[in-house]
Amino acid sequence: MSNEYEDIILTLKNYGLNSYEAKVYLSLLYKNPSNGNMIATDSGVPSPKIYESLRTLMNKGIVFLVSKGEQSKNKLYTPLPYQDLIKRFEVQFSDEISFLQKHLKDIHEQSEQTWPKLSHIEGYEPAIEAIKHFIDESEESILISCWEKELQALLPHLLQAHKRGIRVVSLVFDYTPDSSKIPWRNFTHQANEKVRQRHKNELIIVIDEHKTISVEANRRKANAVISNHQFMVRTAVNYIRHDIYVNRMIADIGHEKLQEIYGENFSALIDDF
Repeated sequence: MSNEYEDIILTLKNYGLNSYEAKVYLSLLYKNPSNGNMIATDSGVPSPKIYESLRTLMNKGIVFLVSKGEQSKNKLYTPLPYQDLIKRFEVQFSDEISFLQKHLKDIHEQSEQTWPKLSHIEGYEPAIEAIKHFIDESEESILISCWEKELQALLPHLLQAHKRGIRVVSLVFDYTPDSSKIPWRNFTHQANEKVRQRHKNELIIVIDEHKTISVEANRRKANAVISNHQFMVRTAVNYIRHDIYVNRMIADIGHEKLQEIYGENFSALIDDF
């Protein structure tokens, strides 16, 4: 049996027919009018289920009885033309989608955020999925500092947010050529072993300056803390901003000049306390 046939059966099931009904309809579409025995042979539907399926399809107006007789073999059936069936599905499911769009929108607009001031998530995948959700729900701005691995995981959602007009600013602790293709303001952190150790597995994101998510992005023991407490949010915003300020100055002034002042890898500054 071809993959296309199985896909058609699956699609018809999505539109409300069961497997037997879908097979009966396709059998009649291929050969009609047909009686129950012919349909059973062509469709592969068990004989006890043929007439039950035919009755259901007739009640739905998808199959019609075109010839009567006292014996079952004299009863012939024909299908609703496939063009009419498709139109019926379009109307039926268009109405249902319109209904859902209206009423789900009403519920969403009346809903309230139920996140407490401080929440905790365990696990790498749940933390990343939560961040994706918050990015998709963002309305004004996204400020994020992270490693390239997490940036790539979040990139499709960040790109969609950027297309929606959300102001995105990012700071990445490591650099790959793909970073240069980011369409928003993106900054690269100066790289050395001390930076890698101090910021290891770190991800901080602030959504709309209203909610912050801090993640220890270690796949084996990842943890995320979500807060909408304004002091925590402001602290996260300032942390990322000041990190960007410092790295912009390093880029503008140059490593050589700063190493004259602070030593190799700026150790006199970084190891000061």
